[in-house]
Order: sequence, then C-alpha cells, then structure tokens
Amino acid sequence: MENKWGVKPFSGEGFSYWKFRINAILEENECDIDSLKSLDLTSKSGQKKNSKAKSIVIQCLANNQIEIIHDCGTAVEMMEKLKLRYEQKTLAEKLFLKRKLMNMKFEEKEDLEKFLTEFDELLRKLSEADVKMDDSEKICSLLLTLPKSFDYVVAAIETLVSKEEITLEFVKTRLLDHHSKRKVVGSQEVENKKHEESTSATAFASFRFKCYNCGKIGHKKNECKFKKKKFSQYENEHAYEFKKHENKHSEYEDKHENKGKQSVLLDENKFAFLMHNSEFGKSCDLNTIRLVVDSGATDHIINDESVYSVCHELESPVYISTAKNGPILKAGKIGDIYTEECVLKNVLYAPDLSVNLLSVKKLVQSGAEVTFKKDGVYAIKNQKPVFTSNLPHAIFYVDFRLEQPRHSANQAFAVKSSNIDWHRRL
Repeated sequence: MENKWGVKPFSGEGFSYWKFRINAILEENECDIDSLKSLDLTSKSGQKKNSKAKSIVIQCLANNQIEIIHDCGTAVEMMEKLKLRYEQKTLAEKLFLKRKLMNMKFEEKEDLEKFLTEFDELLRKLSEADVKMDDSEKICSLLLTLPKSFDYVVAAIETLVSKEEITLEFVKTRLLDHHSKRKVVGSQEVENKKHEESTSATAFASFRFKCYNCGKIGHKKNECKFKKKKFSQYENEHAYEFKKHENKHSEYEDKHENKGKQSVLLDENKFAFLMHNSEFGKSCDLNTIRLVVDSGATDHIINDESVYSVCHELESPVYISTAKNGPILKAGKIGDIYTEECVLKNVLYAPDLSVNLLSVKKLVQSGAEVTFKKDGVYAIKNQKPVFTSNLPHAIFYVDFRLEQPRHSANQAFAVKSSNIDWHRRL
C-alpha cells in the first residue's frame, strides 16, 4: 500500500531506487540527510525536524524492515542502518558485479533499450560499491557486449574515440540508431522476399510450356531454378584471394632499404588483394565503373584514370603491397570520382591493378555503415542508402553510374604522399 508521497514501502528489494525517492522527499520537506547530520537535537526546532524526518522514513518502510531501525533515535541513524544492510561494499560483492558486467551479452532479438537500461543499472551498482570506472572504461565494456553485426559501427566509434573525447551517452545513441536501421532493413528484406516469391509463383503458374533444361512445365529455361551453375576452371580454382596484411616490410622494401628511401615510398600500411581475373572487373558500359568490395584494402584504387572527375599527380608515388610476397603496385595519381550515388574521394590510380577496389575501411572511416549479408553488401550514410552490391560467384561488387566528368584548375592541388590523409570521405 502506497503512502501519501506515492512511494511503495521498501520491503528489501530495490534499495537504491527507494533511497533516491526518500532523499528527494526529505529534501522537499526541508529535512535532507546532510542538514540532519548537523542538527542540534537539544533545541525544539531540531527535535521537531528530526521527528518529521523519522516519520517520513518509517512511513515508507514495510513492516518487515521496521525491526532493523526500531532502536534508532534519529532519521540519520535509520538511513545508515539500512545502507549498512543493503549497500554491501565487500570484495565478494564487487567481484560478483564485475563478473556480471563482463558476462553481459546483447542478443539480436533483444530490445536494445531494455539492455542499455540493465547495463546502466549495473554501472550504478558498481559505483555504489565504490568501483570507479571512467567513461572510456564504460564505453569499452558496452562495446564488448555487442554481437558481430555491430562490428562496423563499433569500428566507426573506435575511430572517433582515437580522434576526440566521446561520452557514453553518445555511444548509446549511435548504437540505438544502428539497431533501428537494421530493423528497418530487415523488415524490408522480408517484404521483398514475400513479393519475389509471390511474383515467381504467379509467373510459373501462367507459363504452360515445358522447360528445355529440367523438362518441367511452368517456366522457361532461363528462369529454371534447377539450372546448373557453370564456373570456369579458374573460378573453381579460386579466382581471387584475400591475404591478411602482416605488419612488416615487404620483400621489395628489404631489397631497397639501403638505396635511398626518400625517392621511393613503400607504405607498409597500404594493402590490397590482387585479383587475377581482369575480365570480371570490366564495367558494363562506358558510363559505369565497377568496383570490387574489399575488406582488406586500405584505400579506394582504380586502374583506369579516364573515370576521374578530378585528378592530380602525386609528388612521390605510393607503392601498395598485395600480399606478403606478392607484386608491388605503383600508384602515381590521386583524385575524386563523381557518381550518381556518391563522390569517391582520394582514389588512388594504379594501372597494373587487375580490378578496381572499393575499400570497406575507408567507407567506415567516412561515417558509412557497411553490412555484409548473404545476398550482397549494403552501405548507409546519414540514414540514407549509398549503394547495394551485387554478388556473382561469391564476389561482392558495385556498379556506380558516372556523372559527366568535371575538370577545374581551381580544384588542383599538390599532394605529398607521406602526408596524405587517406581517410577523409567515401
């Protein structure tokens, strides 16, 4: 039964919430705990104030708690006894709370807002147990609870942390935005799948001739779901490879380390995979540029300088390694490419590259959210879709429609390759 202040009598659970409400009521009635501690109980006004505070505390306690404070003479003593009972600060309690924080894991099907509330509650309990954590520790603990589907937004947050101070509230807002976008995309995919199945069923039902591939009635050969996929010998032998970049000098640099490194820059942080099937990388038409989505490349790289809208010679060439002992690609130009979907900034030109590469790392660092799914890659920036990739033979690629090339002397600038900010925009 609630009292006149609307507070449910404390019965042993949720002490921190109850204490917060009681302190607010005591403060409203001009008898907060701090003022009660310095109260002169020999004076009539002091006794009256203490009696008022005691009455408030007692009326907000359930019967099973009265015995704990029964012998207390002041409201301050009552609150201290309750704190001693319910605010445990032992090592065992601290270990229990820390272990609980480390074991927290967010599942995709959960409500993220509810999960964040539970996370905040656990942080508050740790604070009450005298476990000190700054904002960066709290942010790290929160990011460790997230599943792999949040990897790209986590990478974006990590980039921001390295450049500026961010708060826990900012991180929670970004995570909620990302989660809500994923829900929208997920619901759209379900609707699209239903529509495709419905359209496919209708088409099959209306066609009454035999398929020349499987012999069944209801569809044409080019629509046959049982059509065998034919791959070239090279595709069966893995047409491309991703190689993890190892943080050490390449064989090329080892051979030339004593021959004047000032004249040739081999940047060990520049890396891309090398794809040998150049036919796949060709664009559909002259107004289109095809880029393979590469999670290993550190930069956007093209092999055809005619697609540049603006480009400039590098004062010193950049050398890009394609594998541990693979070929070294030389990039002598950098520029921008204007497309109908977006503007690709600071794109390197390496004529010996077999296919054009779209760097996932640069997309994420520009603020875009990139999601890999079975049917393709999706990129979203500022809550708007940038592109959706295609997926032939397990290779993700994107076809961008080129705008009319624009060249302006006012846009020209000289760049020193050693000082380039490689991660500005898309």
